[in-house]
Amino acid sequence: AAQAQFVVARPRLLRAALASRAGDRHAHSHRDRRRERRCQRRHNGAVPRLPPAPWWTVRPAANRKPATYRCPFCGHPLPALSEHMLIAPEGDTRRRRHAHSACVMAARRRGELPLRDEWLRSQPASPSRWRALLGRLRR
Repeated sequence: AAQAQFVVARPRLLRAALASRAGDRHAHSHRDRRRERRCQRRHNGAVPRLPPAPWWTVRPAANRKPATYRCPFCGHPLPALSEHMLIAPEGDTRRRRHAHSACVMAARRRGELPLRDEWLRSQPASPSRWRALLGRLRR
């Protein structure tokens, strides 16, 4: 009768003991699963390649949030509250990335991050309004 009271009084311990012996993962309690998830770390590796974009906006990041980011160029972490740069493809801040200042400057030297002004200069000039009007008249 004493054993029956022990089993009834501590069903969670019994389930965990039986689960460890039988290899049954589903017998663990909800609290144990939460604890295991908390101890696991997400892998936030380097972005394999930056998304293709004709131009980028680059600005210094003024971040006061104590968060750690990962540089998309070198894959190393950016320590919390360190000075770094914020890059965004085509000015879209929803797709922005935090990167080391040195990595951004190296990518700019390699020509991987053209700014909007540089991209506009490389585009063919649009015809002036006068030429467009003359073109319409000749038709």
